[in-house]
Amino acid sequence: ARRARDLTCTKSSVLGDASAARRHHILALRDGNTTSLDAEAFAGGAAKTLPFAHASLHLGLVEFAAGDERAGQARVERLLSAHDVGLGAAAASSPPATALELAELLVRFARAHRWTLAGARFAAALMEAAGPLLRHISGERFAEHLAEHGLLLSRSAAEAAPRAGELLSRAIALQEKHSLPWATAELFALHSALGMLHSRAGRAGEAILSFQRAAEHARR
Repeated sequence: ARRARDLTCTKSSVLGDASAARRHHILALRDGNTTSLDAEAFAGGAAKTLPFAHASLHLGLVEFAAGDERAGQARVERLLSAHDVGLGAAAASSPPATALELAELLVRFARAHRWTLAGARFAAALMEAAGPLLRHISGERFAEHLAEHGLLLSRSAAEAAPRAGELLSRAIALQEKHSLPWATAELFALHSALGMLHSRAGRAGEAILSFQRAAEHARR
């Protein structure tokens, strides 16, 4: 029954039937003995937390698809609050494993659903929320996250370009500072994307430098 309901949820989300998708996802939450989005829903530990969090993210995606991005963002914020973390705050009162699990769930959900209706915008919000969690857990993983987030935004709408450039620049700086062993192809992609962003913004000198760096990695 649950598998059939999951398929119905996915079909409704993909086809853009926000009302039906919302209804089925709420039923999925109740199947997990969860009826609210408050902190008490997470009292049962990780076995219940992650399935609940996954269903909550689906509800957030539905809100974005329905045009209510504020409600979708509120879903994410309440989810983080239930884990004793807030947007832009450290996971000081939560065990690192719990914060890491949540951060990786946000990232995996963003990757899997960015192709759906409003999924790209919701994916950007999830990647933004995952960043502060990863920053206080693993420096190397945080740098990787900045790179992935920056590349995602570099392929998005023009208004995301400044944030994309900031993220890519920070990722490159961390990689160079700590000599992180990233693949040559990945470094080529990062410098190329940053060069394109500089070029579109009319920063010819910076664009040339980024493309030169990309060419250096391409020759290795």
